[in-house]
Amino acid sequence: MKLHSLLVVTTTAVLVLILSLSIVELVGILREEVELRYVATDSMYPSIPRNSIVLILDSDGWDYSIGDIVFFNYCLMGRCIPVLHRVIDIDKNGIVTTRGDNRVTLERVERENIIGRFIAGAPYLYGVVQFISFDVVAVAIIATIVILLPEFLPRKKTTSIRREGMV
Repeated sequence: MKLHSLLVVTTTAVLVLILSLSIVELVGILREEVELRYVATDSMYPSIPRNSIVLILDSDGWDYSIGDIVFFNYCLMGRCIPVLHRVIDIDKNGIVTTRGDNRVTLERVERENIIGRFIAGAPYLYGVVQFISFDVVAVAIIATIVILLPEFLPRKKTTSIRREGMV
């Protein structure tokens, strides 16, 4: 019975998480201010571990402060890559210097390359979302719900008639 309860709680939690992320993404799309992004490296560990999904708020109109975590395009030799690092300095010309919490190298970023500001994250969630994205797993989750559903429906009370004295 404990395994059954654990399975129900886990399935429910995963479904609520997926629904929550879908709602956040929908609100972001409608408002065009919030993006869901995936963290591929451990450069911000332990603050933001690898395989986290993060919410990035659009940078329009933001003044950045030292300590903010920003998402930006870091361009080097004609190639730009998206990076999520902490602001450690802002010079008088508006050049932002960043560094990952788990790195020693610094990046100097112009404000126009900053995409947005980190507002929230779900550690290690990307692996779960990636796992659930497979059709087989989706079918398995639906099958699990269908199998477990009768456990939560009211049961009819049955009475047994026992006759005594019969051989």
